[in-house]
Amino acid sequence: MTGVRYTQSQADHFGGARGVGEEGVANGLSVFAPHGFLEHAVSENVYAGTAMNRRAAYM
Repeated sequence: MTGVRYTQSQADHFGGARGVGEEGVANGLSVFAPHGFLEHAVSENVYAGTAMNRRAAYM
């Protein structure tokens, strides 16, 4: 694997990436994300956490 792409800021789209993330980045793994990804992930998954957790479980 050469890279990980985050497509959306909902947890069901990026939640499993940590399984390859830290060691992979140290070994040259590229991470691609849309502009503003971190801000959107925080606003959707922290500020609206309860609703987003329900959504992720449903998905």
